[in-house]
Amino acid sequence: FIAILRIGKTLSVNKINNRENIISKKIIFHSFLFLILFCCILLSNYYTLGSNYSLEKTLKFSTFTAWAFFGVYFLINDRKSLRNFLKSLALIALIMSLYTVLGLKESSGVESGFTSVAGDNYLGLGRSSGLGALIFISLYITTDSKKFVKILSICSVLIILTALFASGSRMPLISFIIVFLTAFFISVKVRKGIVYIRKGFSYFIALLGLGIISILALASTGIFDTVIRRLSILFTETDGGTSAEGRLERYQTAYEAWINHPIFGTGVGSFPIHFDGFDKVDYPHNIFLELLSELGLIGLLIFLLFILYPIYNVISNRKTKSVFLHSEILTSLFCFMFFFLNACTTGDINDNRLLFTFSSLVVISCILNNRNKDVTLNNVDSLKDAS
Repeated sequence: FIAILRIGKTLSVNKINNRENIISKKIIFHSFLFLILFCCILLSNYYTLGSNYSLEKTLKFSTFTAWAFFGVYFLINDRKSLRNFLKSLALIALIMSLYTVLGLKESSGVESGFTSVAGDNYLGLGRSSGLGALIFISLYITTDSKKFVKILSICSVLIILTALFASGSRMPLISFIIVFLTAFFISVKVRKGIVYIRKGFSYFIALLGLGIISILALASTGIFDTVIRRLSILFTETDGGTSAEGRLERYQTAYEAWINHPIFGTGVGSFPIHFDGFDKVDYPHNIFLELLSELGLIGLLIFLLFILYPIYNVISNRKTKSVFLHSEILTSLFCFMFFFLNACTTGDINDNRLLFTFSSLVVISCILNNRNKDVTLNNVDSLKDAS
């Protein structure tokens, strides 16, 4: 709390000196939605069927997840700090991927066909790799960066993708492909028969070609066998295999719990009691069904507003037809989409706290975008007055 107060004081002083608003209305509204969701979780402790898991879940949400959300607004107050934050995440992903790629032929870090780094599980490696690849692509490869930076970024993405495929994690890979294709189609627009291509699109195509060639070449060595086998199971085995079958059972249990308690749910951390009668860590592996079963329609509605608000901010910026739609907005939005897709198939609400982080990043990037636009327009007006 002392650290938070010091950070808040520092940012407030800096913003006052720059004659800027201390807190944006968008930040207030976004924070209000988060606090309402937290109140629902807190109040549900009075009627939940669980005890240990419900308490653990509430404490994690009020600390780790809350900081993942509010920390963005405390620490990022200009475009430079936003870019530095994104670059740091990409650098961490690259280091993890290098460690993974260099150790692929060794027995350490590999268990049951899955690859992990420094004690983390394979999903952690998969999510970090997908996140890093998206940041490099959106922040450097498809922007006005220098050629050397673009080429270096392409090499980094190829290393990261090798780690992503080698991790054996399915949903991070599928999520990355979906967001990658979204970025691909956003880069090309057709208006009145004329094809408009985003700057850096040629490097995007080069990355796509090199990526396909590299993956096919490395696949012959057997390092991607785990993820290939797990993806094929989804289409060849009944109910998508044991993992998918277990998720379907949890989906059914969560749905039945919600049907019996549609408005307020059965309380935070109560899902495992319904599923197998034990008060332990377990969840439906779908954030919507998790909220429906534990917090009911009230909790789901608040969460939907929370999720849709960052997207609304991006659309509002787009409607202005401003040329100042910075790459930071697209990068934050793509990463937000990536973690949203992951939250639909794995982890509980606290495991998916980076979804909350990037919801804040989307909002703050839109705010900074508008500030830069206003500053530029003021400079133009000043030039007009001077002339």
